[in-house]
Amino acid sequence: MVAPTPPHRHASTVVEEAEHQRARALADDADGLRNTSAQRALGVANEAIEIARRLGDAELLARALATRSVCQRNLSDPVAASQSASEAVRLYAELGDTENEAHALINQGIAVSLMGQMSEALSIFERARHLYRNIDNRVGEADALMDIAVVYNMLGDDERAISLYGELLPIYESLQDHYHVATTLNNLAFARITRGMRLAEGDDSDTAQTLYREAIPECERALALASSSDQPDFIVICLNTLSTAWRELGEYARCFETLERQLGLARALDGRRMEAVTLANLGEVQRRTGALAAAIVTLEASDRIYSTFQLTEQHSHLLVSLVAAYESAGRLAEALAAHRRYHRIETQMKTAAAAEKMQVLQARLDLEKLESALAVAQHRQAELAELNAQLHSVDREKSRLLEQLERQSFEDSLTGLHNRRSLDARLCADLRRTHRYQSKLSVALGDIDFFKRINDQLSHAIGDEVLRRIAVILRESIRATDYAARYGGEEFALVFPETPLEEAAAVCEKIRQRIASFGWEKIHPHMGGELNVTISFGVTEANSRFEKHDALVAYADALLYGAKGAGRNQVRARQPNP
Repeated sequence: MVAPTPPHRHASTVVEEAEHQRARALADDADGLRNTSAQRALGVANEAIEIARRLGDAELLARALATRSVCQRNLSDPVAASQSASEAVRLYAELGDTENEAHALINQGIAVSLMGQMSEALSIFERARHLYRNIDNRVGEADALMDIAVVYNMLGDDERAISLYGELLPIYESLQDHYHVATTLNNLAFARITRGMRLAEGDDSDTAQTLYREAIPECERALALASSSDQPDFIVICLNTLSTAWRELGEYARCFETLERQLGLARALDGRRMEAVTLANLGEVQRRTGALAAAIVTLEASDRIYSTFQLTEQHSHLLVSLVAAYESAGRLAEALAAHRRYHRIETQMKTAAAAEKMQVLQARLDLEKLESALAVAQHRQAELAELNAQLHSVDREKSRLLEQLERQSFEDSLTGLHNRRSLDARLCADLRRTHRYQSKLSVALGDIDFFKRINDQLSHAIGDEVLRRIAVILRESIRATDYAARYGGEEFALVFPETPLEEAAAVCEKIRQRIASFGWEKIHPHMGGELNVTISFGVTEANSRFEKHDALVAYADALLYGAKGAGRNQVRARQPNP
């Protein structure tokens, strides 16, 4: 009996399988090296990407792109990192891989935040959080919430960041996730420090010192956990937080000791960003302790790194220290030059962010053109129509982003709450998500009763202070995931995502009671008890009747006027029939 002949394997098939194996091995190597040897990992990832594109392996390509994004970010190239992560997000979405799509979104959001585009980063992190929630990935959702807290901290909303970190810490502790426990502790300590520095600028040094002292044990615990890991970049970050806390407490000996270790580790990293940050911190401490010559040398070294690598994130803070050092040393011409550079960097931040965003969009557009051109040979008519649609869509998106970048700040200057523009943008997005995921969303409009009398009888200055105090009460009374806005004049809006009408109305009732019982005589003691402030609320919940957010706000406004007409100082809540 003749044995059957084994099936013949074409040589090209064997070569292709070998290429797949090689690309997978390269992707594994790049992933393992990305946090310890970013430059080497980048070269390996690029090789894997080239092979994956040639083979048409979308899954492998997406993985290698995601790894490359982390390498580029570690090498202080956030624009390129954003491009790589964006392509990975698109590929994972096409593959239906929701978990990795969310991971890639996190990478993109971090890169975008390093470019100074905080509103865009916040939107990206929120997209990732919703994807994690859809697949019931509690850890991933917590990680996304961590990044959202970081953005709030970078935007100056330290109290909200501290609140979010406080919610996250027990979650990671229950999972025995030591890395994320360390990250949360470090970020919590950093938020306390930045909050303290802002309070110190406002002459509340006692509270600031308390916050610095509270940050020390959190820093030390984070550093202990980080030191047990094989991630020197994370250890440097924890050391920087600790050295900053010692610096602000005036414990300069401990600060110098921490900075010495920090600088040694920072100089061993591939990227130069943490070296620049460390030198800036060291130079500031030298300046404060009177070592002006050493401080100037150190600060100038930091300035050169910031300038060479265009690391705008903290450059302006470094220049403030450098100006102060020059002035103390009597080098006034150099102080003036550094001061001018400081103002130039501050005023050009929005322009730089717009240019970087356009660079990302152009790269994305070029990539889409290339992919569509390759597909035309087989599907000319259909692909041509799709290409035109994509180009129009990208052009519209580009125009929309440019308009956003040209706008002024989204914060109300008097109260520090979101302003009307910010409310419209966020509520529109929240309403779309509510309809898409069939979730809950409640909105409230509040109006201060007889506010005109306060302005007319006690002055507009007193009226402004009333608005500021009510803004503080609103922020303190809502969750970190809720938000408040000044809608106009004495009107305020509250938005409660994932919240039914009854719960939102209960929160508004507590706010109403708190405002009514607040010691308003503190604002103008000479007026005795003549200043009484109350507020009326209209509250409603979104349903299919509300296709647009302005209709939802209008309904809440109608309920508010009903509360006014019924005697004021009350909450009126209702949800219309769909």
